[in-house]
Amino acid sequence: MSPREPVRGETPWAFCAYLLLALWWLWPLPTSAADHMLYFVRAKLNHADVDLEVWSMAWGAHALLSGPAGIFDANSFYPSPLPLAYSEHFLGHLPLFAPTYWLTGNPVLAANGVILVLHGLSGLGLYLLARRFVSAFFGGFLFTFYPTRLEHLGHYHMLATGYLPLAIFFTERWLEEVKARHAVGVGLAIGLQLLCSFYLAYAAALAYGVYLVLALVRVRASLDRRRVTGLALALACAAIPFLASAIPYLTLRQWGLIPDYAGAGEEQPGLEPSMTRSHVAEHLMGRGLGLAGSLLAVVALVPPWRGGIWPRALALSIGLLGILLGFGPWIAIAGERIPSPYLLLQEWVPGFSAIRSSRRFLVVAQLGMSLLAALGLERLLASWRGRAAWVASAVAIVLAYASFPSLPEVSLHERPVGDSVPSAYRWLAVHGQGRPLLEFPTGNQVALARRMYLSHAHWLPHLQGYSAYAPWASRYLQRLAASLPSKQAVRELTDAVDVGWILVHLDQLGPRAQAWEGELPPGIRKAKRFGDDLIVKVNRRPAKDPAARLFDPEKTMGGVPLEALGPECPGRIVLEKELPPVVPSGARLDLWVRVENHGDRPWPGLAFLPPHAVHLVACVAVRGGECSALGVPLWADVLPQRSVRTATMMRTPLFPGDFEIQLRLGQPADGLLDDCGVAPLIVPIRVAVALPGGPSGTYRHSCEQCTWDGHRLACRCMDGAGGWNETAATDCEAGYGNRDGKLVCEES
Repeated sequence: MSPREPVRGETPWAFCAYLLLALWWLWPLPTSAADHMLYFVRAKLNHADVDLEVWSMAWGAHALLSGPAGIFDANSFYPSPLPLAYSEHFLGHLPLFAPTYWLTGNPVLAANGVILVLHGLSGLGLYLLARRFVSAFFGGFLFTFYPTRLEHLGHYHMLATGYLPLAIFFTERWLEEVKARHAVGVGLAIGLQLLCSFYLAYAAALAYGVYLVLALVRVRASLDRRRVTGLALALACAAIPFLASAIPYLTLRQWGLIPDYAGAGEEQPGLEPSMTRSHVAEHLMGRGLGLAGSLLAVVALVPPWRGGIWPRALALSIGLLGILLGFGPWIAIAGERIPSPYLLLQEWVPGFSAIRSSRRFLVVAQLGMSLLAALGLERLLASWRGRAAWVASAVAIVLAYASFPSLPEVSLHERPVGDSVPSAYRWLAVHGQGRPLLEFPTGNQVALARRMYLSHAHWLPHLQGYSAYAPWASRYLQRLAASLPSKQAVRELTDAVDVGWILVHLDQLGPRAQAWEGELPPGIRKAKRFGDDLIVKVNRRPAKDPAARLFDPEKTMGGVPLEALGPECPGRIVLEKELPPVVPSGARLDLWVRVENHGDRPWPGLAFLPPHAVHLVACVAVRGGECSALGVPLWADVLPQRSVRTATMMRTPLFPGDFEIQLRLGQPADGLLDDCGVAPLIVPIRVAVALPGGPSGTYRHSCEQCTWDGHRLACRCMDGAGGWNETAATDCEAGYGNRDGKLVCEES
């Protein structure tokens, strides 16, 4: 199948057509784009994610004008280093976001403009690539408008996929025609794709790398110095800004401020084998192409290929790569975990092990699958050309849309902009003097993210923030502030960090608001009040540089050296409250743990560069098995012959059985303390099925997947021989039990 030349003027019309489809797909967002966001609320954290992402793009646009060199020194998590790198930077979105933001000062309008254009670019990117082989509008539709993408409408890094097919398209054209504009297109497309999302950049780089190897093998006979040199220069120009943006992430990873998920299992659901298998299956069974698109992809793969080997090989290789990466480190088959090449990427590729969900790699699979579906439609309509082909594509789009499973229910959510931003934030913009801000009380993650978003009104350094990788130092400062406005809390907080302002949300304090109504202790005074928002000015300052003290790489806040404990570290872990013998599946367990130091050397605990700080490792494993987890800070140095208390929370497994909670101490850079004197604490638990509103009985200890209609109980129960049995029972007034895989009445 020889490449097709695009019809003159066809590309702008295709882009406009995808934009029109996007307006329909995103409706009713176009009616309220100035102050509303459209996204799927599966969990409350989706609200927080959207606020974080809009804040990140607004900060980037602000920093480009105020000081580009400090773009990663964002105004959150003060005084933590490089705070923009605690989440996605979205630098690749700034060419689309910044002009609108600079002209209007409205981050919501600018963000909605990004969403619209990204949909158009995704469609156009796949269209131009597929157009070389087929009538391609249908493929662009599948790559851009599908259920999983709608579900992730609030995740901008998952929407920025259009540059990858554009990069492949321009590379194809460069290898064929060797025109400078195509080399420039390669550099721009790859560069922007890599800058749109740091972690999605891995997916794009792997997909493009697989393509490039196949492409160079395919055209090896015509390769010459000019082709190779031009392509190398284009890719080098694309890689330079990406590598520069990667330095802050790799720095935080080296310091231990971004976690390492290599080897994570149930402790990180986004990499847990049964969860990743479920995501891949859902995508392949309809959340990606839908039934009609999937059938067309199969049609494309049925031989003979009649000269169309290259586009099918390209689509199939990229699709399979995305599926393989989507499975994550392990592929669960028939109860067994099969290691995946993903494990090698975690080990060999810097920063790859910080990816906490392999699901995002399915966007690569969608590219290959969409191209296959377009090839399948071309096979069925091989003789159709011109207007007839466009009509056929429109019919195919309608059929594909109709074959999608139920689409996620997205809805509009208002954001304050302009004069609707609370008055306290606008007052701080004028009178803040660049001093750091603390908002009180702390609030949950949704509240923290909303405050980050609202900080676009003043851009003062903010002690708090929202991120999956919130630094320990931020949580420590929040602990110090928890007792405000007491005299001791003011002293401890201002000794630890420079605070210029405290914005008190009195309506969120309940009875505690009364403490702020009277006279305040020395060091703070009331500055301005707007309804329930009280602005307090802080006059007391720390004697030492807070960043140097909080992030000292050599000693803790208490002066204990940050170093490996060595061969001798006698001590003990004590669980202060016994757990019940049977706990429901998926339940939250709050554990209070006491850590005892029985030696004559202090243990470093009050430190916020984690590599040598002693921390608690708590995880759930099958009895006799192994598990790993991220560390929980101790919040204090453990002095000789003394102890400290710390708390941790975990979830029980989602299926019943016999498990154990494993509690250990460790130093991230130096390993666990098992061998130097602190034995792990193993706490056996039995997990029972959780069936809200279901009948009573001991069946909960050994059955799962139960349903109850008020009369009949049906479950999948352990049969006592290592297997499972589907069983049901009715009318058991005294409760239900499991006898060798069969539900019975307790009295029997």
